[in-house]
Amino acid sequence: LFVIVYGIQMLAAVIGLLIFGEEVNWSVFMAMHVHGFFLVGFFTASGVFMSSFLSPKLNYMGPVVGLIFGSYFLNAISMATEKVSWLGYISPYHYLNLTAKNGVLELNLITCFGASVVTAILLWISFKRYLSRDIVG
Repeated sequence: LFVIVYGIQMLAAVIGLLIFGEEVNWSVFMAMHVHGFFLVGFFTASGVFMSSFLSPKLNYMGPVVGLIFGSYFLNAISMATEKVSWLGYISPYHYLNLTAKNGVLELNLITCFGASVVTAILLWISFKRYLSRDIVG
């Protein structure tokens, strides 16, 4: 379902750019969407992982949204000055960049692979925790 929804979103973006856009750097566009796909997967898996540790009665959307925006702001702050550049290493946005610098954004396949491994591990741990809960039956 995640892949289908992301595919529809990307198709809508391409159609919108073809209809309303003038000139598009398609390699940057593809790199942004591939990096975005792995970031969304990572944050989705992080949300599922967090929910497996929290009580079902608690709303875990706040911490997940905080994780997403907090890591984005950490990356933005790290680019402001050299003294705090180390903050970027905490953020997944540092490794899967969504911003073209001087019109260039390279696809980072090694980091995409690493993000998919971390995503799979988080989902596997969450699934194992789900199986050990009382609600399974």
